[in-house]
Amino acid sequence: MRSISRIPGCLMFFKSLFLLLFALSAVSVAQAQTSLYEGEVAVTTQSDAERGAVLSQALAQVLVKLSGDADAPRMPSVQARLPDANLLMQEFRYRQALVNVDGQMQQRLYLIAGFDKPGVDALMAETGLPLWAPPRPSPLLWLAIDDGSGARLVSSAQSGSLTPLTAAAERRGLSLTFPLLDAEDRGQLSVNDVLAQRGDLLDAAAQRYAAKVQLVGQLVRGASGWRTAWQLRERGEVLDSWQDSDIDPSRLLVSAVDRGTDALASRYATPVFVGEPGHYRIAIEGIANAGDFARALGYLRGLGIVRKATPAAASGDSLQLSLELASTMDGLRHMIGMGDVLQAMDSGESGMAAGATPVDARFRLQQ
Repeated sequence: MRSISRIPGCLMFFKSLFLLLFALSAVSVAQAQTSLYEGEVAVTTQSDAERGAVLSQALAQVLVKLSGDADAPRMPSVQARLPDANLLMQEFRYRQALVNVDGQMQQRLYLIAGFDKPGVDALMAETGLPLWAPPRPSPLLWLAIDDGSGARLVSSAQSGSLTPLTAAAERRGLSLTFPLLDAEDRGQLSVNDVLAQRGDLLDAAAQRYAAKVQLVGQLVRGASGWRTAWQLRERGEVLDSWQDSDIDPSRLLVSAVDRGTDALASRYATPVFVGEPGHYRIAIEGIANAGDFARALGYLRGLGIVRKATPAAASGDSLQLSLELASTMDGLRHMIGMGDVLQAMDSGESGMAAGATPVDARFRLQQ
């Protein structure tokens, strides 16, 4: 094996081969990470005084997104730290939007505040909040709506009409995927299949979208209001199912997103490990092509515990990385173990050549 620090040819090969794909992947990961550490609050002016007054609300939103716990801001330990929002803010900007208020379109001004990632992570560790680390699923939404004129499925082209639903998902740190409902989709799944929650057909149709999580629901108008029935699926398993009713369909949609997010967060949010920051070296095997390289490196750079990940050496299908961690290697192993991108390897499993640079941990990229 040749060390890239001495002979850069191998790394240059990786760089030239993976440059475009990795750049796109890095942008995607950076954007996802940025949004998780941003909060948005309605304001009336762009004054310093009003911005300072609402920053704690923006930070509370960030803590909800990162922890997956809608009640996080009500914890006494968290409430005591919310006034520190001005110390954690890194940047801010404003946006204007037209919103529907009682049937009238009105202009609204919003403050978007971005917070320091290491500082927020430390706050979560100190207050006992768990962290739901990226990458997060983009649940595929199969939604049948019947307003009295017959049930129909909502497609990606109609997603703009479900602003309460998509906005609720964004507030919880998720983005929803809507089906195309083209000939291919309709050949696999009908509106009656969605109403009946036909799991086998739903899972087959979801493969096209590489969707690990599906939110399957129906919204039906009755004489006294609206009723819903929902099912949250992950890889063929039903994680949760429930029914609800309300006179306001928007409230039902928002409630469904909140309940589905709660179920996923309870499954994937883990304690934030506290420990001395450090530098470590790991090896990843199973890197066969450009997509593998981008996926592995982008995944690591998206983990909250990883401050920096730099390619250090490569040989065959193995890649070594230098990592700067905000905590210990045990914390990294725990986070990786909760996902399905990398799998920890025993020392006896490794295919690394004898005499290779020692590493602190080995992982295999899962296909």
